[in-house]
This record gives sequence, C-alpha cells and structure tokens, in this order.
Amino acid sequence: MKAAVTDPARRISVVHNHPEAKSLSSGDLLNLETEPGLARVIAVSHDGSLYRASDPKQMLGYFAGRLWQLASLRIHGEAVEIGMHSPAMRHMANHAANTALDRAGYMNYASALAGGSLVNLQRFGEDRMQRLIAGLVQWLGSG
Repeated sequence: MKAAVTDPARRISVVHNHPEAKSLSSGDLLNLETEPGLARVIAVSHDGSLYRASDPKQMLGYFAGRLWQLASLRIHGEAVEIGMHSPAMRHMANHAANTALDRAGYMNYASALAGGSLVNLQRFGEDRMQRLIAGLVQWLGSG
C-alpha cells in the first residue's frame, strides 16, 4: 500500500470504515495532500453515510485541523442553544469543516448522509448548518 500511495503514476482510491459516523479525518486529508499516488479518500460509516475527498490543494492539512476546532465550537454552541444534545452533533463538525474546505477550493468533497447522521442534521436544521458552513468559509477567506 505504501508503495502505491507514494507512486504518483498510480492514482489510487482508498476506501475505509469510519465506525463513529464521522466525516473524513485530519489524517485522511493529510494523506490525501502528501501522498502523490493517492487520488481520493472515501470513508463509509456504520450508519451508511459516505464521504469522499479528492484534488487537495496546498495547505489543506494546515487549515483542516484549525477549521475542525472552530466548527466543533460553533456546532456545540448552536446545539446547546436549540436544546440539542451536543455530542449528537460532535461528529457533524468534520462534515461542516470539510464542506467549507470544499467551498473555499481546498479540495473536492462530497457526502451522502444516512442513518443517524442524517437524522442529526435534520434535527439541527439544514438552514442552520448552511449558515454555519458559510461562516467557516468566511473564516477561511480571512486567514
């Protein structure tokens, strides 16, 4: 596997499990940015949600970690404000941050939420999530 991801001619896809229903992790994105043979990373969660990232731009890993922290704080605050159990939304912070990274041009990211992840997003509110993501994109633009 290491030989394949370090060979730029290979351009492989890695599919793996995320049992906690989290979107792609900082490790996933760092590998995508630094391994020249890695074309895309795909995660499948236990609730049926799918997450995919490809085409990383320089500084993706640098911004990803900081953005996930910010997303986590903002989601926690919003969840508490609406009386939603915050840990139910904790896993959505990666998804919000990854969506913002996509919209800001740091990578191509796509998702298909299912199961508990979709239920949590619906309870949180799609409009609320879109506003939160827009704020994250704005933060990226100011950095």
